[in-house]
Amino acid sequence: MRKGLMIFTSALLLSGMACVGAYFYGLRGHVYGAEVTLAQSEHFSDEDIRAAADTVLAYFEEKYEGCRLQNLRYSSEKQALGYAEPSYLTLYSDFVVYPVPLSERMTMLSNSQYKDFDWVLSKNHSGEWEIRTCGYC
Repeated sequence: MRKGLMIFTSALLLSGMACVGAYFYGLRGHVYGAEVTLAQSEHFSDEDIRAAADTVLAYFEEKYEGCRLQNLRYSSEKQALGYAEPSYLTLYSDFVVYPVPLSERMTMLSNSQYKDFDWVLSKNHSGEWEIRTCGYC
C-alpha cells in the first residue's frame, strides 16, 4: 500500500513538473533545431538571404511565444503574391503552436501546425532587412 502511494505521488509530481516545464518552454518562440534551407538567387547574394533568414529567426523567437519553428526556407522560384523580387524577398516556414495558453497578442490557434507561412522582407534605408508582412500572403 505504501509503495503504491509513493509511486502515485512520484507520478503526480513528475506530471506536474512536466506541465510547468511545458508552460515555461512556451514563453518564447523556439528556433533551435529548425532546419534552414536557403537556395541561391539571381537577385540576392547568399549573405543577403542569410541576413534575411536571421531577421526572421530573431523575430520569431521574440514574438511567437508558445511556437516552435520547424523549418525556414528560401526558393527564388516561389514568391508571395504581389511581392516580386528584387524589391522583396519571401521566405517560407512551417511551425507548430504548443497546446499552452498564449498571451493576448498572439492569434495563433493552440495545438496547431502552420505550413508554408510567408515572411516577406525588404531592405530599409539603412540596408537592413525588415519584415514587411507575414502570414498567408
